[in-house]
Amino acid sequence: MITVWKLSGCQLASLSSDDINNVRSLKEHLGDLCGKPRFRQRILHNGEILDDMHELVPPIDVLLVILDYTPSRDQGLYLLRACLVGDESDVERLLQRPEDPNAGWIRVGPMRAAAVLGKWDIVHLLIEARADASCDLHPEFNSHTEAWQDPVILAGGRGQVETVRQLLQAGEGDQVSRSLKGSRLKKLRRLMHPKDYALVSGDVDWHSRLRSHVKSAKACCLLSGCLLILSILTGNRLVCFALLSSIGLVGVSLLKCQMCSKKMQY
Repeated sequence: MITVWKLSGCQLASLSSDDINNVRSLKEHLGDLCGKPRFRQRILHNGEILDDMHELVPPIDVLLVILDYTPSRDQGLYLLRACLVGDESDVERLLQRPEDPNAGWIRVGPMRAAAVLGKWDIVHLLIEARADASCDLHPEFNSHTEAWQDPVILAGGRGQVETVRQLLQAGEGDQVSRSLKGSRLKKLRRLMHPKDYALVSGDVDWHSRLRSHVKSAKACCLLSGCLLILSILTGNRLVCFALLSSIGLVGVSLLKCQMCSKKMQY
């Protein structure tokens, strides 16, 4: 067994080693118990901090220490920069300081930057760090955030399929903020004008509505991102003209191809 103790001297958990083979997997498991991300956890044995890749051989007693976020003069600037350039290893290093994933002094935070650029691997790290995925601005700006600034909306409007999937899965797992706990159709409404929402609400014949908008013929694989995102958001095979226009693909016809034939029906 792996026995985990708190600084207070109380036992936090006694765990089987079946699913825990190293310190990192232990931290991930403890995240649900202590409510803190792995980046803020330190595991000690005999007074020494164990590396994430350190193998845990039971029976063993370890001490869990939770760190506060490191005060930083740059107020998250380096973390934001790492997200913008897509440096996953640097993001991991900064979060391990531990750096506050919501810190910032400008109206673009790490989560929003990663979502817009489609850096889904970095989005996953920020979700692990419990970043506020609905509004990653500095706290004093949170109440003034507009709906279109939601990372799900920003990523969806740019065809970032995997990023949308990561954010929605995190919301279903109750790991992130209140915004991602809303229904998927509410987010879809934000991506569309009211008249286009009828396409997915069943109020109109979306087949004829869509055909009236598309004129020219180009490879439909260009649209595969939008089709997949709509499939993720709605759970069915619907296409939205407003979402196509939001990424500049108005007037592209929907021709079947190997990439998206399973996502479309005529």
